[in-house]
Formats: sequence, C-alpha cells, structure tokens
Amino acid sequence: MKKVIIITLLMTVIATLFIGGGVCYAEESQTNYYYVVKGNELSVRVSASEEAKIVMQIPSTYAFECIEKADGIVRVKYNGYEGYVLETDFNQKCKAVTSKWGEAPYFYTVPLNISNVNGDQLTFYNKETMASDSLPKSWVTLNNVYGYYRTGSDYYFLVNITVTVLGNTNPPQTGFIKASDTTLADFTKDSIVDSAGYVAETTPDKQEPDEDETPTINPGGSDGSTQPATNNFERYVLIAVIAVLCVVIIILIFAPNKSKRKS
Repeated sequence: MKKVIIITLLMTVIATLFIGGGVCYAEESQTNYYYVVKGNELSVRVSASEEAKIVMQIPSTYAFECIEKADGIVRVKYNGYEGYVLETDFNQKCKAVTSKWGEAPYFYTVPLNISNVNGDQLTFYNKETMASDSLPKSWVTLNNVYGYYRTGSDYYFLVNITVTVLGNTNPPQTGFIKASDTTLADFTKDSIVDSAGYVAETTPDKQEPDEDETPTINPGGSDGSTQPATNNFERYVLIAVIAVLCVVIIILIFAPNKSKRKS
C-alpha cells in the first residue's frame, strides 16, 4: 500500500513539472509582429498567389502582424488590411519585433481625408482591375486609409469608402485614390520618416541580444528562434529531475516487498 502511495505522489510531481515547464516556455515566445528592414518596401498582394496584384507597400521601418505561412505565401495584417506577401520577400526584408518596440504604432498614418481630394468629384479605382468610377465627393465617406501603392512614379492610396446615394448606403468597398488627385500629390515613400518603434528597436542596448539574423516562422506565425541559454539550462535540470524520479519509480515497482521475502 505504501508503495502505491509513493508511486502516485512521484507521478503527481512529474506531471506538475511538465505543466509548469510548458507554461514557462509558452510565455517566453515572441510576438507575431515583424518590421520592414530600413531601405526596403514589402509588397502586399490582394490574394495568395505570386501572380496576384500588388495593392500596397508596407514602408521601410514599419511593422505588421504575421498571421500564417503556407505554400511560400505569408498572410499579413497591416493597419487593418489583410493581404499576402511572398515568403522570399518576408525572409529577405523583415525582422522580428521585440519588446524594445514599445507602444509606438506599427503602421504609417497617411494624412488623407475627403477634404484632401481636389475638386467636387472623386475618381475611385478598383483595387484589382484599376477600372475607375467618378463619384461626387459629397457621396463618399472615407472609412480608412490603409497605406500607399506605388507603380512606377505614380502613387495611389489604398482606402475603404462608403458611398451614399439619395439616402441609400452601399456596402463598403476597398480601392484606390490617386495621389495626384489630392493635395498630397508630392507624396513619396522617401518622405516617410522612420517609425518610432524602429528607432527604439535599433537603439543599442547591452542588455538586449543582437537581432541580426533573419526570422523564420511556423505556420501559426510564431517566431522560430532558439531559447536563451538560461532557459536551456533550466530545461536540462528539469529533464534530469524527471529522469531520477523515473528511476526511483522503476526501483519501487520491481523491488521485492517484505511479504515476498518472508515467503
């Protein structure tokens, strides 16, 4: 009977160690945010295909959320817009955001509102075909400005709008407003200042590890970097303790008890 009690207690201790270890390492996993390395742009596509149209560029030094990776395509979210980037671009142009980023915004806020549109008409471009519609500006509510799209020397702003005609409100739609049709005609990617988060991220700090290596992600979007040395030492100690407890259990199971020896 005593042997059964001892074995039960040892098994409980082992289970507790496993659960405690799992919680510890789960809390140490990094964020799913990545930033575009200075001097680069990250092209966001409208669908999960290498041939899909580019609808937006995430600017240098700004960050985005990595949602998942599959078949060479990474699904991302930037300033409320979900799109797709090539995994090769992701690996070459992006690094993982750490806690040094702080509370700074991840995206660049384009200073566009409906009053920035020149004249009384707004030319709205389809986000896939670039076909255009001319709408009275008074009909249009600008819901969100996600970012910019650059093709050659032309700049467009990817936006979400709602059109209301004679009291009837149509479903929201996403498309482009051309920068040259607005008071932001001189907008360029080079006019965007470095993000505050990037400045904090790259500020030298002797207590922080160097982050020069290109990040990799698993299909759930979490960072695949190795654990710090301290965590590895703790893990080795945990394994050693479990191994010793297992040996004790085996000895207790197979050791003859007093009643068997007397018989």
